[in-house]
Amino acid sequence: MDKLIKCMMVAFANNFTFYLKAHNFHWTVAGETFKQDHEFLGEIYALAQENIDGYAEQLRRIGAFPQGDIKEIVKNSSIIDAPLNEMTEANLMFLSLLADLEILVSYLQDTYDEAGAVREYGLQNFLAERIDEHRKQQWMLTASVVDLADYVIPGTTPEPPDPAEYCHNMMNPTTGLMVEVENPDEHAAAVAAGYTQEVKE
Repeated sequence: MDKLIKCMMVAFANNFTFYLKAHNFHWTVAGETFKQDHEFLGEIYALAQENIDGYAEQLRRIGAFPQGDIKEIVKNSSIIDAPLNEMTEANLMFLSLLADLEILVSYLQDTYDEAGAVREYGLQNFLAERIDEHRKQQWMLTASVVDLADYVIPGTTPEPPDPAEYCHNMMNPTTGLMVEVENPDEHAAAVAAGYTQEVKE
């Protein structure tokens, strides 16, 4: 049960920081499509906000208390905040949130497996619903991202023409987390999420 509680603490922290990041994006997005981007980001943060109580209640049900200290939440989270004063473009925000959703789903899948190992089937149902919600968000965000064929994120070098060159890992130097990159879209999403150090095999 201790391992499940630890997984749920991370899942709670990830959801909370994802909510805060999406809410900040909702406030700061700018551009020609501001209205629709503002509303879309509002839908994303509202769902994460709605789920905060659900995670907290599930933690209480398995005998733990959710973190109430923002410093502890940030410490336990795998989601990295964005430099808001440098990011107002919706496309960069969508790419950053897509990278975060990959992290969220991965942790939820691991937590789902842990819940099954200790026969917490109600918790598994809760987690399965969250995974489905995030998969839908991934689909909608992916459909909203502009064509990246000629798109270069400010502050990065142009993408090489050969997609095969993306078959490597990238590391976030702040957290030490690694993500596998296999194509230009994934490379752009990783950079937007703070994964800047390439790790060659």
